[in-house]
Amino acid sequence: MYTGTKPFRAHDFFNRRWTGGYLYRHDLESFFYALLWLCSRYNGPGKALNDGEALPYDSWSTGTSEEVRMTKWDLLTEPEFEPQITDFFRDFDSWLDEMQTQLFYGNLDDVHPQQTQTQTDVDFTFDVETLGGHFTYANVKGIMSTFDGVELEE
Repeated sequence: MYTGTKPFRAHDFFNRRWTGGYLYRHDLESFFYALLWLCSRYNGPGKALNDGEALPYDSWSTGTSEEVRMTKWDLLTEPEFEPQITDFFRDFDSWLDEMQTQLFYGNLDDVHPQQTQTQTDVDFTFDVETLGGHFTYANVKGIMSTFDGVELEE
């Protein structure tokens, strides 16, 4: 059984069939969810959207584990992802979009392994630690190396 704050918990930890243990990419995925959550709930520093009003991704905290698993799977496998975020955080749109794209391709490759023209059988070797190399620290760091067109310093 894996623990963690339900809205930010990696998708694998809602899947009863997941036996791969804890991986670093799960922290990266949790960061993606936390950033998405924050950007959808605030209109500025200390300016939370009205309580009682339905907010994007509410089901991550109110739904059953199975409902959260399914809604996160839908998000991870959505080819036309458009983050539901407030105007104040619109500049984070590219980070969120690019991270979801890497998660999308990693999960797509995991479900549908690629076959080359010279192979007769599908190659089932898949690096689950990085979703086939799509979701790594280096990739996320690269995504976050610029903000609103400006290169960031480390």
